[in-house]
Amino acid sequence: MRVDPRFHRESPPFTMTSMSKSLHLNTMEEADAPLTVLPAAHVVHLPPFGVDAAWRAAARRLLLAGVVPDAVSWQISLEASAHGSEATVRLRVPQTFLALANTVVWHRRPERFDLLYRLLWRLRREPALLEQGMDPAIAGLRGMERSVQKCLASCKRNLRLNAVGARQFEGHLVPNQLTLEPLARHIASRYAGLNWRILTPDGTADHRDGELTLSTEIHQGFERATTQAPSRDLRVRPVDLFSVAGLSVSSCLVDPE
Repeated sequence: MRVDPRFHRESPPFTMTSMSKSLHLNTMEEADAPLTVLPAAHVVHLPPFGVDAAWRAAARRLLLAGVVPDAVSWQISLEASAHGSEATVRLRVPQTFLALANTVVWHRRPERFDLLYRLLWRLRREPALLEQGMDPAIAGLRGMERSVQKCLASCKRNLRLNAVGARQFEGHLVPNQLTLEPLARHIASRYAGLNWRILTPDGTADHRDGELTLSTEIHQGFERATTQAPSRDLRVRPVDLFSVAGLSVSSCLVDPE
């Protein structure tokens, strides 16, 4: 998978901008001086696509560095990179947390990254925390997880890809959550031989010759599709990729009689 180069510049997987000096005391003379303790502030820039892996890499490095949640600000940036090396030190994290984080990152609430990192920070000292269903923070994240799962399931049910050319298909969706990327990944893995494009208000997923490209560009075809009626000259019926279980792709791409 790649991100459209027009909306991507090479940069580290995340950027931490320190806004205050280290507060560690190295000498007795320093200890005698008056000291106002202020947390160092780190601004973490995450890409709009590939944000799940980027958040995991950033959270891992912040946790290893001992950066407290209150000292971190998370932002989506078009200039952030979706690629980066993983930390060499492994952290023991419950699989249930990874599953939760890999879903919640696609929610629209901007505080999702902060809430996840705060939970990760607590898990260091409370490894069984996720088993406490009455915890307000966990309950909130579980609600966000359900919202994303519901949205993704709805996208899978409602997506229709219409033929717009020889072996070329196009679909349009308006998802409640930021589910374009996980949806596109799923379709690409299931129907690798098709060329298709999905247009949403959040961006475009373009699968061509086996390669998936994600872009924040809002294609003009999306506006046309939402304002114009479907063409009556379309001779290939819509392709429902998720309601044709057991059928081959070719059997879905036939002219109606």
